[in-house]
Amino acid sequence: SQSVDMGPTPRKLPGRVGLMARCRGDGSTPLAIKISKELGRLQGHPRSSPPGAAEPAKMATFTKQVLSVGNGPSPKANQYVTVSADLYLADAAGGKGTAIWSTHQPTGFLFPAKTGPQPFQYQAGVGGVVQGWEDGVMSMQLGETARLSIPWLHAYGASGHPGFKIPAKSDLIFEISVLSIK
Repeated sequence: SQSVDMGPTPRKLPGRVGLMARCRGDGSTPLAIKISKELGRLQGHPRSSPPGAAEPAKMATFTKQVLSVGNGPSPKANQYVTVSADLYLADAAGGKGTAIWSTHQPTGFLFPAKTGPQPFQYQAGVGGVVQGWEDGVMSMQLGETARLSIPWLHAYGASGHPGFKIPAKSDLIFEISVLSIK
């Protein structure tokens, strides 16, 4: 298993060997913060914090475990992304709990793909999906399959999603494959 630090405290997830990353809600990494501050200083823009001050901690919108490496481009804002996906409630240990929704599994989910595969398409970067999904899929490549663990604050929040039978404050796990980007 290979771990990439893209924010505060990456953690290993149980399961398959893969690449995991923890990303901040604004998509930045510590290196990107240093680079953007340096560019701002060189361009005469004020710093967001005093020199030498620590950056405020932000909750990661997702934790990613690569299950199958892709070989194509990553989605960009406003592109249409088509995926296959399985959604689970996270159990108390952070593993897969109740199987909620699948775009391709005919059984075993509360909302299965009973009539055959039904890939899901959405426009990236416009808020059509929960923030953890948005940020997680934007970090993926065409052909990649990954497990995205999403804290409730960046999923359906304090109210949950009653129509999908997702309780309030539920952490989610999506297993997503990027099928196409247009």
